[in-house]
Amino acid sequence: MISKASELLELFIKEETKKLEGIKMPHMPTLGSAYEEVTKQGIDKNFSIPKHLDLSVVSGFVSIGGELLPEQIDCMLVHGKGMRYGLTDQYIYDIENILCIFEVKKKSQKSRLS
Repeated sequence: MISKASELLELFIKEETKKLEGIKMPHMPTLGSAYEEVTKQGIDKNFSIPKHLDLSVVSGFVSIGGELLPEQIDCMLVHGKGMRYGLTDQYIYDIENILCIFEVKKKSQKSRLS
C-alpha cells in the first residue's frame, strides 16, 4: 500500500527506467534526455500536481534580474508562465518563479557532489 506521495513517484520512476534499460542507447544526450523526461513526467503529469496551482515541470534556464544564467537546468518546478526559447522545449523562468531545481543523473558518484 502506498502511504506517501514520494512512494508513488519512486515506483513510477523505477518502472519507467526499466523500459530505458532494455535499449542500449550510445548517444549520451538522448539517454540523458530520456531520464530527464521520466523525472518531468513523473512529477508533472503522473504525480498529481494540482493544476489549479499553476505549477509545471520544465527544462530550461534561470533568469536573475534579466540576466540569463548559462547553465541549462534539467528540470525545474515552476509557477506561472515562462518564456519558451524558440521552438525548443526549453523555457526561461525568472528565479522568483522557480520553486525547485532537479539535476538528473543516471549514475552519480559521491566525489562529484562536493
